[in-house]
Amino acid sequence: MMFFRLAKSIFFTVCISNLIFFSALSPSLSYATTAEMDADEFARVAVRKMRVVVLKGSQVKFLVGKEFKNYSLMKFADERLEAIPFQFDDMSELGQPYTGSKGAAVKGSIGMFDQNDELLFMFKDGRDKASQLALDNVEGRVAAELAVSDNGRTHYFYLVEGNAQRSDVDYIEYDPESYLIKSDRWSMQTDPENPIVWGDFFYHSFQEKHSLLDTMKMRIGGKVGFISLVLNNNNVIGNTLGFKDGPIRDFLEMNASVVLLGVPFMSIKMGFSVTQHNLGAPAYVDMPLVARAIKNPLIQISLDAHQLQGALSRTALGPVEPAIADGEVSKQEKTMAVDADNTWLALSSQKGFDIMATFERSENFDVDLGVLYKEGEEDKPERYKGSDPQLGYYISNLPLGDPFFFQISLFFLDNLWGDNHPELVAKYLTKEPVVTVSQLR
Repeated sequence: MMFFRLAKSIFFTVCISNLIFFSALSPSLSYATTAEMDADEFARVAVRKMRVVVLKGSQVKFLVGKEFKNYSLMKFADERLEAIPFQFDDMSELGQPYTGSKGAAVKGSIGMFDQNDELLFMFKDGRDKASQLALDNVEGRVAAELAVSDNGRTHYFYLVEGNAQRSDVDYIEYDPESYLIKSDRWSMQTDPENPIVWGDFFYHSFQEKHSLLDTMKMRIGGKVGFISLVLNNNNVIGNTLGFKDGPIRDFLEMNASVVLLGVPFMSIKMGFSVTQHNLGAPAYVDMPLVARAIKNPLIQISLDAHQLQGALSRTALGPVEPAIADGEVSKQEKTMAVDADNTWLALSSQKGFDIMATFERSENFDVDLGVLYKEGEEDKPERYKGSDPQLGYYISNLPLGDPFFFQISLFFLDNLWGDNHPELVAKYLTKEPVVTVSQLR
């Protein structure tokens, strides 16, 4: 077993090294620069590189009731159809991937495509419309053509019934034993004893050889009587319920409970959804009516960067002039703002790594949302002293007695900042692609 683990690790390392090396040589794999296109097109291209296309059963109705295993997803290349990475996911009652009997109950039938189940693939893996010759000369039956239009570009995909071909590409790997997340672009170590605690984060094109992340900080608190108490993610333990592995998306399901001074405060069903360029953290929160004893309840979630002096930060409601990480919080940085409808945060290391965060919520969560931004000061829990910088959300106005949902999503890219236009990436990132499904034969 140790031999196979070592061989797998060596193989993964070699593959990443080759990918990075050949990406630098090949214009078709390298990221374009703002010098080569205007800001708007630059943002469109950045989003298309990251896009995971997610189709519900309701969008491909002819598949409903069919078994997953009977289908392959293909593209047209070199005058033939060839398999690309894809996955079908059974979905749970919570609307997340079903992970097994310990997690949320499955909605529908396991292994059968239901109305709420999902088909996932990467937009960038599509190609041009297939020739009739290619459609006629493929194993099995071409059941449907999927035309996906994303921000000015259309790619074509083909669902083939009775075809055993599968791509061997796996874009993301979340090891449920070591709790290490890795793709060909990034890796992050989470604590096996508590996955809510994040550690080293590395990105393939970052120019310096150190972790980009000190830690992720989650604080949950409020006031009981005259006593204020705030718990952090070292105190709030995430208990793993199940895991779903796939070539496009891995999903870890957890739960946690929060008690403040003996008062039951929160029950949280949560997870980590990871893809090649994204980490999403969905949370279903139930605050019982007894939590009325807790005043001013709040949640703070932020990323504390490590040695990113000179990094630029912006937020959805301004200011347009970026904040510069210089060890002190300026008057301008104190004015950075978001609200429930304008939620994105963006940071550029200026050294080959950019990140954007977005916030989603259920309709019954009339959230008060603010920006958490810190520099320089010690702010525990932390592995490295000080915030270099720290950027995240203040979340308040939490509803009592009515379960609510929110999700913070992080998107990673070499350069999504462009020439100070992260708002364009946010615009196209939140614009869902248009999918046209055409049944064939």
